[in-house]
Amino acid sequence: DGHRTTIALEPIYWTAIENNQDSDWLYDCINSKPDTTTRASWIRQQVVNELLSNAMSGLRKLGGITVINY
Repeated sequence: DGHRTTIALEPIYWTAIENNQDSDWLYDCINSKPDTTTRASWIRQQVVNELLSNAMSGLRKLGGITVINY
């Protein structure tokens, strides 16, 4: 919609976002944000979730992990 915004994040988060292969990831992330949280907090949470998901996927491919859901 052409709306511009400024979001302050620590450099490690920007690095993770820039390394993401999905060019729409940040746009989709912002658009899925619940009204109860700030953009920066939501993006941080989603970056961590994405990194953990990728790490778990990599470990599963190696066959060295058992996932336990609580």
